[in-house]
Amino acid sequence: MHTSPNRFQQLALSAAVVLALVTALGGLLALLSWWLPSPALRLPAPGAMATGVSGGLGLALTGIAVALGWRRGAWQRLSRIGAALVLLLALWSLCTAYADWPSIDWLRPLPLPTAFAFLFLAVSALSLATHSRLRMAVTGVAAMVALLISAYKLAAYGSWLYQPEVRMLLLALPPQTAALQGLLALSLLGHFVHAYRRPPGRTPTLVMASYALMAALCALAWAHFIQVESRVARAEPEQLAANVSRVLEEHVYRSLDPIELIFGEVARQVASDGLDTLTRSARQWRALSAMTDALPQVSALLMLDEQGDMRWFSRQFPAPGGNYRHRAYFRAHQAGQRRHLGELIIAGTNKKRIFTYSLRLTDEAGRFAGVVLASLEIGYFQSFYRSLDLGPGAALGLWRRDGRLLMREPLLDDLDAQQLDQHPIYTSLIHQRAAGSYVGHAPTDGKQKLAYYLASDELPFVVNTVMPLENVIAPFQRRFLQATAILALILAMLAVMMLLQLRTVARTVRRHEQTRQQQRFTQAVLDSVSSAIAIVSPEGRIVGVNAAWERFKAESGDHGPFIDRDYLGSCESGRDERPEVAVRVAEGLGAVLAGEAAEFEHIYPRTGAAGDEQWYRMKVLPMRDSSGRAVVSHEPVTALQAAANTDPLTGLSNRRALVELAAAQLANAHRHQHPLSLMMIDYDHFKRVNDSHGHAAGDAVLRELAQLMRATCRSGDLPGRLGGEEFVAVLPHASAEGALVLAERLREAVERKTVVHNGAEIRATVSIGVATLQPGMDFEDLLALADEALYRAKAGGRNRVVHGAAAPEPPAARDGG
Repeated sequence: MHTSPNRFQQLALSAAVVLALVTALGGLLALLSWWLPSPALRLPAPGAMATGVSGGLGLALTGIAVALGWRRGAWQRLSRIGAALVLLLALWSLCTAYADWPSIDWLRPLPLPTAFAFLFLAVSALSLATHSRLRMAVTGVAAMVALLISAYKLAAYGSWLYQPEVRMLLLALPPQTAALQGLLALSLLGHFVHAYRRPPGRTPTLVMASYALMAALCALAWAHFIQVESRVARAEPEQLAANVSRVLEEHVYRSLDPIELIFGEVARQVASDGLDTLTRSARQWRALSAMTDALPQVSALLMLDEQGDMRWFSRQFPAPGGNYRHRAYFRAHQAGQRRHLGELIIAGTNKKRIFTYSLRLTDEAGRFAGVVLASLEIGYFQSFYRSLDLGPGAALGLWRRDGRLLMREPLLDDLDAQQLDQHPIYTSLIHQRAAGSYVGHAPTDGKQKLAYYLASDELPFVVNTVMPLENVIAPFQRRFLQATAILALILAMLAVMMLLQLRTVARTVRRHEQTRQQQRFTQAVLDSVSSAIAIVSPEGRIVGVNAAWERFKAESGDHGPFIDRDYLGSCESGRDERPEVAVRVAEGLGAVLAGEAAEFEHIYPRTGAAGDEQWYRMKVLPMRDSSGRAVVSHEPVTALQAAANTDPLTGLSNRRALVELAAAQLANAHRHQHPLSLMMIDYDHFKRVNDSHGHAAGDAVLRELAQLMRATCRSGDLPGRLGGEEFVAVLPHASAEGALVLAERLREAVERKTVVHNGAEIRATVSIGVATLQPGMDFEDLLALADEALYRAKAGGRNRVVHGAAAPEPPAARDGG
């Protein structure tokens, strides 16, 4: 049964349309931002992938589709076209990511999580226009999954924004896309609320609540899994970057250790013999040059005196000369710094890229005596760094603590762009922790990357490992999509199971309701029947009664309860009826219940509430089903019984009833020897009345005689009509004298009575024969004696009373003609 939406559902629809239109407007603004040079329109999220034409187009189309989904006709077709286009866009983006499909320059594929969310939004929008329970379930499930994706993306972005240097934004997207997708999901849920019709009853509510709880638990499990995966996704690349950075640090130490040996020997000789002695010795030059040439990481070794003049060069003896006091490393050593790492420079005619490592020299008194310096080959470090292949977009670097570049792979042409003296790693982080990670934007290409830094405790250098965030988060995004797909499948299965269970519950409720309606209808029908009816089980127990049955039993003082009462047993024991009646009833009821008889009927008398005798007809019929039950009815037939013994014209007893009643009175009179008399009454010249006034007038005269007989006779007398114009009255306990007095009173009453019929006044007289019971007489003898007396009364002139045996003469009668 469909019910019209309530006010809350109407508000849900209005809110859904507004949210969809807001989303469509946001998508159009994002779409226009790629043609209009307005930063306010683009709203870029720092470090996140821009929405692009595809994102703005998807938001605009989906918003329009959802806003028009509740309409009918052409609007609904337009809604489906928009949702279908978004579905194709999402599938194309997913296939491009997984199957390396070609992309379009102006229409870039959507990021995977965004495409996945659009996939569910499009499916939900397509299902929105239908109203079947299964498709509405698809709408609800798809909208809920899209909402969960958007909510998680917003939560992830908020967490990254709160602490960007230590958290990775694992879902690359601008926050406005996630927010607008969340609005779309809420809009779809609003449509779902508007179209949803809750099944009536408490059981469907409990079923839906249980499945909603299971769905919530599944969503919580999904969120927990994603959270654990996000930790793993952050921990794995950070651990890899940390391990690589330690390898780089160890490589730097191993590269500088042999140089340190040479530096140590030079420092010892300078301190003991002086710089001049060391730099003038050809033998010493050959020995140190051989050691230097044996180190592939060293391009050249040179020594400067305290004035900055070159005094020794590993590639030429004597040294070519030149002053280097303006160099940063010389000034640093002159100021007292013991070791120094020089920045990356381009040196020599061949434009070779090198960086320097130098040591401060002192004389035997500890005074500044000069500098020994090694120029380090970039190629040596590049060959090792290239062997640590971390994939495209990754970078390995060796930096000074002040953010000046020493070595980077790959090494870019623009050296100035590679100085990070203002980067947070070198301005603050290395002063707080010697090792750590940072998620931010690379100054070289502006892309978001993960950088792990490791600052040396002994030497002033920092190694770092940089990994592009796209490569880092790709495994997490795949697991995110897999987990979300599994969640959607589980929610869809729960929805289908819930619908099947609700359908089963609805069918059960309908069957129960039909059964209850049938029972109510049957009970109403039974209650409308005046006969007392009970339904009896095959075992003889009462399973149902009607209102007449309760009234029928209440008249005898039995007020129930009647259900489950052993009716057959009560009949067999004779508790509810007269013993002779109960036995017969028990036999008949048992035969019908056992299938041995097609029906059973019994008419019996019963004393009524007023003390009068009432007649009932009991009838037992089997029910026409497979239950084996029977219907027992008790129908009052007192009126029918009376109608069978009553003259229809006068209301007096007819001849059959009169004979039965008179026989009983005669037997009682003979038994107790009390007098009994009988009057036979006949109208005088009744044929004249019919001939003169019609048969209707004759009937009126007969009815008036019956009234006069009732008025004249005593309460125990039995007046009746034998037929035609002949009437009889049995007078128990009446002697001949009393009967004659009563007969004369009746004759006079008739003589005085005038019957008016159709304006005509009719006067008539009667002749009465009286007979008194004698020993040995039966009713026919008594009736014959009265008839003989009536004959004599007619022969004697009519309108008189005559006794049919030796008896005192009645008072003098007047001739009635």
